[in-house]
Amino acid sequence: MNLIYNYIGRLIYIATYPFIYFSVNGSSRTRVLLITDNKILILRDWVGSGEWSLPGGGMHKSEDPKVCAVREVKEETGINLDINLLTHIETINYNKKRSTSTRYIYSVHLNSRPDLTLQKYEIIEAGWFSPSELKNMKLADDVKLILSSHDKLLKT
Repeated sequence: MNLIYNYIGRLIYIATYPFIYFSVNGSSRTRVLLITDNKILILRDWVGSGEWSLPGGGMHKSEDPKVCAVREVKEETGINLDINLLTHIETINYNKKRSTSTRYIYSVHLNSRPDLTLQKYEIIEAGWFSPSELKNMKLADDVKLILSSHDKLLKT
């Protein structure tokens, strides 16, 4: 069933790419490294290129990046984060295919692996993966950049 959703999602992504481009270009977005037991949570959207990404998303107008990060993690995974546990690790001015955005990157070390309640209209798959498992996965470019810059976070 996931294969069907992925195929339909790719078709929708291709058909709506101009809208996606104009809505994302110049936007501010968040990404959150959720870490537990030396594994991170990554997600795959059913609409998109099939790449794995970190939880996060677009900021609402005048929204604080930390508030956005907590909101997006809750929406996508069902995980309630304490805003005070977020550690800002980087802000990236991200450029890809003539599209630019600002990415606020946070990390959170969790004491245990929480149950996931995936947003059924956006997220097709999620999992906790070790650094060695991530090397064999099709990751979004921003995730590769974040992980290469902050691999030390996974060794704590």
